[in-house]
Amino acid sequence: MTALFALLHNGLVDVVRRGEPATGPNASLGAAYKRFLCARDALTLIYRNIVRKDLMRRVIHPEIYAAYAGTNPDFIDRPAPSNSGATSRGIREHGGWQIPLEFSHGAFRFGHAMVRPEYVINDLATHDLNNTLEKNSANDPVNMPLDATWIVRWSYFFEIKGSRPNFSRRIGPFLSDGLGNDQFFPAVDQTNRVGLLYRDLLGSALAGLWSVDALIAEIAVRRPHFIGISRLLADRPYRVRELRNWLPSVPNYGGLTTEDIETLANDPPLPFFILFEAMQQPHSEGMHLGPLGSIIVSEVIFGALANDELPAGNSSASLTEALAEVSAEYYPTNVFEEVPEIERMDQLAEFIAEIAGLRQAVPAFL
Repeated sequence: MTALFALLHNGLVDVVRRGEPATGPNASLGAAYKRFLCARDALTLIYRNIVRKDLMRRVIHPEIYAAYAGTNPDFIDRPAPSNSGATSRGIREHGGWQIPLEFSHGAFRFGHAMVRPEYVINDLATHDLNNTLEKNSANDPVNMPLDATWIVRWSYFFEIKGSRPNFSRRIGPFLSDGLGNDQFFPAVDQTNRVGLLYRDLLGSALAGLWSVDALIAEIAVRRPHFIGISRLLADRPYRVRELRNWLPSVPNYGGLTTEDIETLANDPPLPFFILFEAMQQPHSEGMHLGPLGSIIVSEVIFGALANDELPAGNSSASLTEALAEVSAEYYPTNVFEEVPEIERMDQLAEFIAEIAGLRQAVPAFL
């Protein structure tokens, strides 16, 4: 992905260069720096447009996505007028708004559950997760840099011209075996438990997150319609019963005592509940986050987008319009006229293949 966006950046620099006024001092250092700044702003807008319209649409519960994806969403976790002078949960006394721990140590860990046990990289190779995790300069310096078997063919990761890519695992309270490997995720405390899932749960316990019950109660006061979307959130006895019945039924969670099960059912760790909630969604079962996970993730990601430092990112109705505004800050003409309306990763890969001359690349780019 880093290489992909580096290609986009360099391609946009070329796009800007072709669109610059012919009479300008194009070879000067000042012109090159302006070209870089313009391309950087354009890349930022494209990236954020994809996050908003592709990534978030796929991982967020549809009703929560609809509430946050539009213009001027009504955020829960922002400063609110108060007679007592108190501030909302995400506001720190001296530092302004910060990412809540319930996001960083709780809900956003859902991505770990989506990791596949293996990936088809290109027409040359399929790599299992263990091989992928160990392939770095610290573990395997002799075989660096990476060879051609690691050059990604993007139609194996995004749906391009009818391709069937490496879809992620459904979201649920299970991780691929490679993420439990004691070589990559060794024990960190006296329990000698290994694996990424244990680290996620331990981190959430040490961070002192709000409990699931407390989060639901607070959201119910401020946005009751969000809680009404899900019986798992609105009906606590039902929530406890679902957890109590599920925990002893899964071999992976064996060894739990009756007391353990009762404790976890009544007060589930937030990262675990976010995964459980996603798995329990009627008619989607792990295809996206449930309402609680979606609210926490949306508050942070859409909140960051709303606080965009590029005015064009918030004031424009489309990417095309935003790019035209950015261009106008640097040049008298629109240097981005040839850039299409890019909203999805497959569109981005195809655009990069065009501007970087990679349609006939070997190994294949698309």
